[in-house]
Amino acid sequence: MMQVLFITRMFLGKLNELNVILDGQAVLRNFIVTNHPGDTGATVLAELLAMYTENAWLRKARNQSFLHYPTMAQLLPTLNDPNVEWDIQIYHGKKTANTFYPAADVAANLHWFRLANSTNVFDGLTEALGAAKRLAALAMSALEQSIGNFIHLHLRPLNENTTMRLPVRESIFEAKLDYFMSVERRD
Repeated sequence: MMQVLFITRMFLGKLNELNVILDGQAVLRNFIVTNHPGDTGATVLAELLAMYTENAWLRKARNQSFLHYPTMAQLLPTLNDPNVEWDIQIYHGKKTANTFYPAADVAANLHWFRLANSTNVFDGLTEALGAAKRLAALAMSALEQSIGNFIHLHLRPLNENTTMRLPVRESIFEAKLDYFMSVERRD
């Protein structure tokens, strides 16, 4: 479960980075508007940006839970919540790499749950996962359809392609990558 939540935090952080790119660069916004099929790009982009606005907690969670850990001051509301049980366990393995101290990840997870829903930290998980699902689906659809339509509009039909011949060396042993150290082969 901890691994799934860790990956989810990273995923949500990346979804937030898309919002940063959409906010800061007109190139991607214009690409979606121009290339989304059926002249629906502006509508899809507006819907995507509205979803980011609706889930404004994502921007905070990026620096407080997703790509960094929350500060103690940011954790205080969760630490003082009587409904949160802090039963932190240590999973000890025979080797150092197999020992797991989940306290930091538990704190980061509970913090982003609280950012998604400040009144009930556990409802925040459900709401955050629902938002992630909707946001990811809309973002991927907008990008995939725009890229697919762009490629479709700019590819030449198969019968208009010309044959291209690339010279290939006679022997694979003639190929050299000078920036790698080569070792003479001894038979």
